[in-house]
Amino acid sequence: MIDGTEAAGYLNAIRSSLISASRSVRDAYSSTRWLWYLRRTDPELVRGYLPNTEISILRIAENLTGLSTCHPNDDPVLLQSPLTFDISLEVTARLARMLAISEQLNHVEGWLRRSSKGTRFIVGESSLPDLELDEELEAAITAFDKRALQAATNRWHPLISRDFDLHAKEPLLAIATMHLHGIRETVMWQGAMADHPKPFMAPGRFGFGAMRLTDPLNPAIVEGSIGGMDMPREAAALVILSQAVMLHAMLYSNSVGVNVPRVGYIIMDEQQLALIIAETLARTRKAAWPVMAGYVPADPADVLALVKGMDLSDVASAYGPVLRPWRPGIVLIDLASLTSGLLHDLRLDASVGGEWVNASAAEFELAVQRLIDDTLLKPIDSIRQLRGVTLNLGGKPVTDADALMVVEDTLILIDCKKYELARPYDSGDYVSVRNARTKVDEDVSKWAKRLKTIRNNPVGDNYDFSQYDHFFGLVITPEVVFTRTPESLQPQPIGKTGVSSAPYLAFAELQILLENLGRG
Repeated sequence: MIDGTEAAGYLNAIRSSLISASRSVRDAYSSTRWLWYLRRTDPELVRGYLPNTEISILRIAENLTGLSTCHPNDDPVLLQSPLTFDISLEVTARLARMLAISEQLNHVEGWLRRSSKGTRFIVGESSLPDLELDEELEAAITAFDKRALQAATNRWHPLISRDFDLHAKEPLLAIATMHLHGIRETVMWQGAMADHPKPFMAPGRFGFGAMRLTDPLNPAIVEGSIGGMDMPREAAALVILSQAVMLHAMLYSNSVGVNVPRVGYIIMDEQQLALIIAETLARTRKAAWPVMAGYVPADPADVLALVKGMDLSDVASAYGPVLRPWRPGIVLIDLASLTSGLLHDLRLDASVGGEWVNASAAEFELAVQRLIDDTLLKPIDSIRQLRGVTLNLGGKPVTDADALMVVEDTLILIDCKKYELARPYDSGDYVSVRNARTKVDEDVSKWAKRLKTIRNNPVGDNYDFSQYDHFFGLVITPEVVFTRTPESLQPQPIGKTGVSSAPYLAFAELQILLENLGRG
């Protein structure tokens, strides 16, 4: 029987073995040719019990094949863009083996994440261990998976802002997000976006969109805050490349509106790409983007070198290469992987972020209040003005509410905790998951005690909540943190609204709660 860090070491060894075993299969084709096949593979082949299982398995396959040492050739099949086509039995067999290895890796990575949540494993004669049955833990993990998926499909990252205004103050970033459940009718267009081409619907696998880091709901608008990220120069290069793809789509390309929705990537001449990156850099410097201060790459060559130099092949749950070579002077830009890179890497690292982490925490509090203020649940001015104010009772401080909202006769006081969940957490690092869980549970417990004081003393030295009959407390984090503590997860009624909520929610879950309360 093994658990915790011992289980993680054992599972990582299995993962390394599977990656090594994939070498003979992946080196049969170039990484570019592999991506051409994988983006046209029916996700039904790897459908699992979770709605996003197929996305995880295909992502692993894209990561593995990105390691291919096979030199790309001039195979004209790469210029074609149909989603259905005939392939040989030999290609089918290799594709099946690659997907089988990827499915096993997904299984192992899932168990790695489980090991960090307390799962114990029984090691026997087979190479893969068996799970020790723990129904309570399994229920908690299942609930977490559902919450995380729900948060992801609603508003899964605070940077997202659908905005196609070419004259926006800050440069826009192009993104491509894969549909759950494979191919479906998708919005497409032909022509440069600035010419306002007529959209049409056709089968596709990705949604094309835009985001900008100066979204008013973004909690990371701090000058130079990219310096508090794990790989600041690389993250800045990803931003510039994404902006360049958007500029290309806006002004120059007739095919981005079809190719990205169909397969999630575009193929470009490197000289043309360098010119567009140069134009993007000029626009970015002119805009004086505060987040990027001090980290804007020097020139197009610097951008491409930084992106090409990113090697995440040994990182669990990582995305595939953003740039894949094809013919000399021609490169494939995988916008889907680029989007994953932005959403994974544009997060402050608590271990190096320092002042930026502290500053962005205050911004997160404002973001939560703004979200509430856009609804009918916004408190009256005299209550709203108490947001962030230390509430005193008997000459002593009780607490301060980071955000406030009112529904009927209930005052909801919110404690915002901007925990930075870096890549180790996503990969199932035992210590990272344990620390985050401990923080959430402790914060929920502390907030409940402070709320009890307010409930028992609705009038204090500098506050008067006597007009409210009920009080409810929430702890909010940007992303869903795993916990199995009933005090954090048990739904409780919110006054007489008929709506219940757990004391702990993620930012996206707060949005859902606001919608439910608004309908009530």
